Amino acid sequence: MTISGCGQEPPDTLTSKVYESCCGTEPVEFNHPNLAIYLYVPNVFTPNGDGINDKFAPVINGQIRAINYMVIQKEVTDDTTSTLLYQVEDFDVAELANYAWDGKNPKGEMHVGLFKYTISFSAQNGMNYGVKGGGCSGQTHRGFSSYNYCGIDPATYL
Repeated sequence: MTISGCGQEPPDTLTSKVYESCCGTEPVEFNHPNLAIYLYVPNVFTPNGDGINDKFAPVINGQIRAINYMVIQKEVTDDTTSTLLYQVEDFDVAELANYAWDGKNPKGEMHVGLFKYTISFSAQNGMNYGVKGGGCSGQTHRGFSSYNYCGIDPATYL
């Protein structure tokens, strides 16, 4: 896997940063420099029980007050139908780990492959923001860390 075109500096304007990466999807980085609002969504996770990236959730800073909703759907190529994989609404970000997606569909079966997501969140300033993106879930990438693409560690910006 080759990753190119990635910078390690946070953007200086309101943007979503795009990275070339796995499964044809990119992580999404939302950064509002004037208000110090930061959200990073990885593009891959590996719910294989090894304790590394076993759940899918955004990485956020203290300027985000709440996640209004997170909807995850199976990625389809013909755009005629979508399958809901996971949905959660109105939760306190202090409980983020408890609301992260474990990779299972509503029937309890593990989803492996592409998915798309929509996340709406509220900032401490009272404004609502949202991001959309895609990712992939796989169980064969044992030890693979999606949080360090391009040498970026989101914790350094939080």
